[in-house]
Amino acid sequence: GNTDKDDTGSDFDGAPYADTYSNTLADVAMEYYENDLAPNVNDFVPTNSRDLAEHQHMVTYTIGFGVSGTFILDPDYLDNGNYPTWTDPTNDDPEKIDDMQHAAVNGRGRYMSATNSLELVNELYRILKDIAFYAGSASSVSAIFSSLGPGFITKSFSMMPTYLRRARRLADSSRSLRFTTLS
Repeated sequence: GNTDKDDTGSDFDGAPYADTYSNTLADVAMEYYENDLAPNVNDFVPTNSRDLAEHQHMVTYTIGFGVSGTFILDPDYLDNGNYPTWTDPTNDDPEKIDDMQHAAVNGRGRYMSATNSLELVNELYRILKDIAFYAGSASSVSAIFSSLGPGFITKSFSMMPTYLRRARRLADSSRSLRFTTLS
């Protein structure tokens, strides 16, 4: 459905996140942002100026690989509120890229663009740095690379803390990262 429409039961959707389109990537990002992913776990999720959700949720980061949408998202959109009018992602390929940008906004993450492998590595580094800055050690990272056209390799990976994610154990000094490839 149209998950990012203005829902009176949620403080996380509506303008500037809402559009009039259903079943979009932006709707998926909103679904996993505004709904508690672990309702039986106490809410000890750190908040910040752009991510006010205290419940367990997913923050969405997207990267476009050598593609362009119908607009360029203001790099400071999270700080200045300069959001575009969201387009219909079922229209054409540029609107699908717009939907990737919209998903990042709805998920309170960031949209980034890369045209070569060095830019991709830099953008992935920026994402990890952003996560570390805003969430500290309370987060895990997963990424999905999906094919938008010929010549792209589809691969998924996830990096997760091997320690238990309970808030009381975050101070445990035995934290480490594990890299897992998903099929």
